[in-house]
Amino acid sequence: MHSEIHAFATKLIQVLGPREGFAADFTVGTDYERFDELVREAVNNVFFSLSVEEREQFPEIHEAHNFVNDVWESLVRNGTNVLQLRPGSSQVAALDWAPHLCEHNWATSFGARLPEIIDEIANKFRVICRERKLVPTDQLLSIAADLVRPRSGNSDELTVPRYLFIDEFQDTDEQQIDLALHLRQRGTRLFVVGDAKQAIYRFRGAAGDAFELLRNKLGTS
Repeated sequence: MHSEIHAFATKLIQVLGPREGFAADFTVGTDYERFDELVREAVNNVFFSLSVEEREQFPEIHEAHNFVNDVWESLVRNGTNVLQLRPGSSQVAALDWAPHLCEHNWATSFGARLPEIIDEIANKFRVICRERKLVPTDQLLSIAADLVRPRSGNSDELTVPRYLFIDEFQDTDEQQIDLALHLRQRGTRLFVVGDAKQAIYRFRGAAGDAFELLRNKLGTS
């Protein structure tokens, strides 16, 4: 399902993306080097500010870089459309990063500024992606799910498939499940087949308990 669902998500973004500012002729990829630069810039700015305010030095700055990368990856894994993050985002506020910071002397001050750092990265990353007509590979599913989600004003813009059949469902991740359920809300009939005992793709984010997750999201037992 992995390659097929990503191709499907790409087509959905081509149809619905322009209303959210995505170029119709976008390409899929990630500029990892530029993203790393954004992380370093945002973290360095905060560390410099803290060193001036508190007259302290923070030699573990490379660990802070790694930590911010981990936070960003957590948002992506949770299905967050990071290109749509806005200041004060509930997704960032909901993250529990305190246990990962407690061993550092900069924990309290830096933790309080983490939402600010993520906001800065998201804002600059969004501009870069729009300028380069780029949709990040790891954002395909979350963007497509966000665009397909039924809400006022978009119900007539997409002709959904009449049926959606998902084989090897045990290897489906939460983002894929959300995309499928949003289509179901629009009228697509959903069929899934798989064996929970044969789940093999947890390393790439598959839920592992995909059937239970689906039942919980449907509110059934």
